[in-house]
Amino acid sequence: MPNFISEDTIEQAILKRLQQQFGFELLNCYTSDAADLNDRSGRGDKREVIFAERLKEAAKRLNTDIPESAVDEALTKLTDRRYAMSAIAANREIDGLIRDGIPVEFENAQGKKEQEMIAWKLSPKISSITFRDAAISARGWLFRWINLPP
Repeated sequence: MPNFISEDTIEQAILKRLQQQFGFELLNCYTSDAADLNDRSGRGDKREVIFAERLKEAAKRLNTDIPESAVDEALTKLTDRRYAMSAIAANREIDGLIRDGIPVEFENAQGKKEQEMIAWKLSPKISSITFRDAAISARGWLFRWINLPP
């Protein structure tokens, strides 16, 4: 009998490793009825792959010195649909925005324009803070990155 490794076997091994080594919390969003929204994800539609409220909360928590309007602008850039781009080009662009940050411009309390980057990483000086609620979804699973060691 041939030794067969299924896609599900690989996925389950990765999920187990994320949970055990990195403290990911797993939420199985599978429902037997595809139209059933009672999957504990809070989505309004099963086609939603970005959990906008969780993403916004995490962005605000990681960028406390940046006004909410600038955070909203950055999230619009991040979640913008990239219909005219190939899937590879769109993934590269999104990866760059997450890895390098999203440039925003806003007026500070003194009315002076400032340029900042919406960061998705913690700076070394605040490394004691951990990521929470950075939501990623894939194939019906929601991973919540919690208490990742600095």
